[in-house]
Amino acid sequence: MTPAEIRDLPRDQRAVATAKEYDAGGYTYDTLARAMLVSSRNVVARLIYDARHKWGYGETENAPAETSAANVGDQGGSDENDGLYTNGAADQTAPIKQHARRVFLRAAVVDIETTDFGTEGFAGYLICVCILPLDADKPTTITIRHDEFGNDKRLLLDVRAALSEYDIIAGHNWSAFDYNWLCSKLMFYGLPPLRTHWIFDTYQAAKTMGIKTRKGLGNLIDYFGLEGVKTTIYRTSWNDIRHPDPRVFDKTLGEIVYHCENDVIANRNLLDVIYPYALSMNTNPFKLSKFKTMNWRENAA
Repeated sequence: MTPAEIRDLPRDQRAVATAKEYDAGGYTYDTLARAMLVSSRNVVARLIYDARHKWGYGETENAPAETSAANVGDQGGSDENDGLYTNGAADQTAPIKQHARRVFLRAAVVDIETTDFGTEGFAGYLICVCILPLDADKPTTITIRHDEFGNDKRLLLDVRAALSEYDIIAGHNWSAFDYNWLCSKLMFYGLPPLRTHWIFDTYQAAKTMGIKTRKGLGNLIDYFGLEGVKTTIYRTSWNDIRHPDPRVFDKTLGEIVYHCENDVIANRNLLDVIYPYALSMNTNPFKLSKFKTMNWRENAA
């Protein structure tokens, strides 16, 4: 049987016929591959291996060493035509099939609340961080405790661990404030910064798109008629988070958490509106965070 005739057979018959021709000594792997117009000798090896181990042709213990599973691999085995080409010539540079791990990207809308814009010591410390995964309806909030007296190191470590689970972070003015604030305070403690993220900033996207209104979150959800509650906590009430009475602290923390959680929910709704517009722009709305993931040594952890 000629290689051209073998090529037109069903898979099981093609495998057995290929093995027969190989055993007869008239062909090598390479000459069979060229004659049958398949992508490589690996396809021929797979056919011979299948003939011996799947369809019972010959004695498997007498199979040539180069038809072992280790040498054959997975190239060409599952392809319906076994890499056949119709252009009349074998492509010896055809890529080998890759068995890639499936990629899953996780994204979340995030917002933080702090006592100050600066990060100097206990003057400016982290109060809470709200994280709303894109596949969830309710945010998760991590907060400081009254008995920590403004020492936010534990909170920062918890936040960094939580955010490390995500590949994409969406926030409102995240690039200019939230991200820089968190990394700055981590550096204050001698800790590694946040891992590398792709950042989608709804504030920066709105500026780039040229929307003719103020770009604050409250203005934008009002502009687009979105559902959302934009609360306001005035400075005196906000500073009650430093109050020595735990009852006052708990009341103030509850108000700040409510404010933060409503912000991430509103920004999630804003993201749904802005995202398709941002993708249609000539500029890429996603920015890579400034710190790159690496093997940091945590001396102060």
